[in-house]
Amino acid sequence: MVTIENSSLKIDISEVGAQIQSVIDKKSNYEFIWQGDKKTWAFQAPISFPFVGSLVNNQYRYKDQVYSMPQDGFVREMPFTLQHQSPHSVSFCLKSTEETWLQYPFDFSLQVTYTLFEKTITVSFEVLNPSSDQPLYYSLGYLPTFNVSTYSLKNKREFDRVWLDIEPEGHYFRLPLNKEGLIHDRKTHFSDVSKHALDYKEFRRGPVIHQVSHHTEVILKDEVQGAGIEFKPNGMYYLGVWASYPKRADFIQLQAATGVPDYDYFKGDLTEKEGIIALDCNQLQTHDLTIRFDKSE
Repeated sequence: MVTIENSSLKIDISEVGAQIQSVIDKKSNYEFIWQGDKKTWAFQAPISFPFVGSLVNNQYRYKDQVYSMPQDGFVREMPFTLQHQSPHSVSFCLKSTEETWLQYPFDFSLQVTYTLFEKTITVSFEVLNPSSDQPLYYSLGYLPTFNVSTYSLKNKREFDRVWLDIEPEGHYFRLPLNKEGLIHDRKTHFSDVSKHALDYKEFRRGPVIHQVSHHTEVILKDEVQGAGIEFKPNGMYYLGVWASYPKRADFIQLQAATGVPDYDYFKGDLTEKEGIIALDCNQLQTHDLTIRFDKSE
């Protein structure tokens, strides 16, 4: 476990998955990050790579070879190498191995850097294609999961004054999922997005996914705890919001991603996958997002 901190926040990050485990507000000792429960969601803030979400039949095809891949890829439980650490910043790196080649026939290097400034953490990703003979096809996602207040009503857990605001308000392209976690092509549509109190029933089909712009910002507010999250996906153009359903739990997950689950009609050719990035030989691609943590007295 690696710790970075300042006068406002203390952040613990595991080398396994390069995953944030805890964000503590020092003044109140409030824990912002969901601590995990195998019955609902066992992780805290996993990284999705080399794909985001579900694949049709958990498979894809590349150069006439079929490969299997679990939902959200394989890096969340892989050990990263600690590359650099200072009081306010830490970097981890994961490189392709013979093991990853069995699922994903590409050389790659994924570097993840966390930088803390005041109450904001910047999460930066660097994806390198070290190959000299083929592009690197990938998508990337980040899924931090936050504690929120709930109460019991008729033996069911309900959110207790938890608000979500996506700014700027307006029409966003929504990508609904089917029961297999694939995008339901015939139900994609533009929808109005505005500030609202969260309801578990919103997540009956899994994450609520919208295509967003570089300027989109998400504000998650827990009025009971006085806790607030400002989440900026920056250049990651898909935003997901998720809560466990029908097994309910005390968390909301915000998702920023460069790609999406497969469409329900997709035939599996990796080079034609929606949202896939084709990184040329010996090239580097960067992505980043920021999260601000606020806690009132």
